[in-house]
Parts: sequence; structure tokens; C-alpha cells
Amino acid sequence: MDELTSPNTEHEPSPSVITRLLRDLPVDTDSFGPHERVASAIAEMVANEPGGIAIAVEGNWGSGKSTIVHILDRKTSDDVFVFDAWAHEDEAPVFYQQACRDCVARLVPQESS
Repeated sequence: MDELTSPNTEHEPSPSVITRLLRDLPVDTDSFGPHERVASAIAEMVANEPGGIAIAVEGNWGSGKSTIVHILDRKTSDDVFVFDAWAHEDEAPVFYQQACRDCVARLVPQESS
């Protein structure tokens, strides 16, 4: 047996194997451009839509949804309310109701009494 197929009984890593772990975090800059273009298009829709708009960003794991939202948040500042459903998937429905109320209170100007 050669070195690659023989069992390693000493549990030592092979010097030819390199393990690289990738972080699952959104990036600040889009090196290739498509995420920046999508975020810019959404930012333009938000800016030009009177009365507000609801947008869902959907895609496979690792497709760049969080990066798009991160870039969009930077471009739009207070015009966008981001709700991460995955972070709150175990919460009770009353939490979602309160999150919607908080969103409305933040985005809709309150009339003074």
C-alpha cells in the first residue's frame, strides 16, 4: 500500500493534506460585482417606492443572501429594516407580531397628538 491508502494507526495528519475552513460571514465588498449590483437595484427600488416595499432575499446556502443584505444595509442606512428569520425561527408567533410593530413604528412617522 502506498502512503495515501495505507491506514494511519498513529493518527498523525498527513503532511500532504491541508485543511482550510471558510468563515460563513457576509463580506463588506463584492470582489466580483453581482452582489453589489443586486443590492444597488434593491436600494434604488426602496428609494423610489412611495409608501414602502417588502422584499425577501431567497437563495441556496452560500449564495450570498447575507452579503446582499449587508451591502444593502450600508447603502440605505435607516430606510431598510432587516429581519433575520433564521435567527428567530424558534421564537413564538407573538415575537413576530412585535417585530412587525417595531418595524412600523420605526419606518412610519407618528402623528403628534
